[in-house]
Amino acid sequence: MKIVNRIIIYILICVLSLEIGLKIGFYIKYHNQEAQPPGLYVSDDVLGYKLQQNFKGMHTQKDFSTNITIRKEGFRDNLPEKIDILVIGDSFTYGWGVNESKRFSNKLKTDRNIFDAGVPGYGTCEYEKILNEFSSKLIDNSVVLIGVSSNDVLDNSRQCLSRTVYNGKLYEVPYRNGIPKNIHLFLSRYIRLYYVGMNYIYILTHSDNDMWNLNEINLIKILNKSREKNAKLIFVLIYKKDGIEIMQKYKNFCNQNNMTCSDTYEILKEKDDYFEHDGHWTSKGHQKVSDLINKKMGTG
Repeated sequence: MKIVNRIIIYILICVLSLEIGLKIGFYIKYHNQEAQPPGLYVSDDVLGYKLQQNFKGMHTQKDFSTNITIRKEGFRDNLPEKIDILVIGDSFTYGWGVNESKRFSNKLKTDRNIFDAGVPGYGTCEYEKILNEFSSKLIDNSVVLIGVSSNDVLDNSRQCLSRTVYNGKLYEVPYRNGIPKNIHLFLSRYIRLYYVGMNYIYILTHSDNDMWNLNEINLIKILNKSREKNAKLIFVLIYKKDGIEIMQKYKNFCNQNNMTCSDTYEILKEKDDYFEHDGHWTSKGHQKVSDLINKKMGTG
């Protein structure tokens, strides 16, 4: 019995030590910076979450400090009466870390009405819903620009409504059936071992092909809706760590469906194209992406 007690105590000490180590690691990484400005997000029945309307605040991290203004429609842009160019995507499209005027969507050489509907954390699951929401405003022969990245595949496989907003901040931990959601939220907020463990368990139990197949379903819906509205669909390929194989699948999808892809891999090679610690595009990176898209649209 003493041996069993010792083993139990030993396991508890190991778990507690690991939890303390993770908490210290998270503290060192995020101390004195706001990964998410408080109050930026609100829950939404359709999209799971969205940006808080009329939000104003500062977003500060090691690499940047920038003002954020969210308009009444829940995006950084004002919604025009008619949309010539609809830009949809995640934090890169939203302009994470750069002023609104420095985003690639603001640098496009055109006098057409542009609406940037980028939201941090969104994937093609949400992109399809946003396209449906604003498709009635698209003019004939419009352009739909969608920033796609390797992590979209993982985001989509977790399902659209897997994220939870608490006190204006976003918590992204894969939800598993059988765990009460209030307990799941509590553990994901306060227990780092649970937070990390749930993410790894999810990745280990879902194959790359399974996750891509779910992602491709959304891509087909986006393609069909764009063609229904007689809009030119352009994918902007956004590369992240270990994402080369996934991005090749995006390129194959473009080729198979006679679509245009703006591949950013070759143009973003310099160190200052990205924030050093954060990994998002700097204003210089956004300018290069804008130049690439201008060429694809024949305006550069």
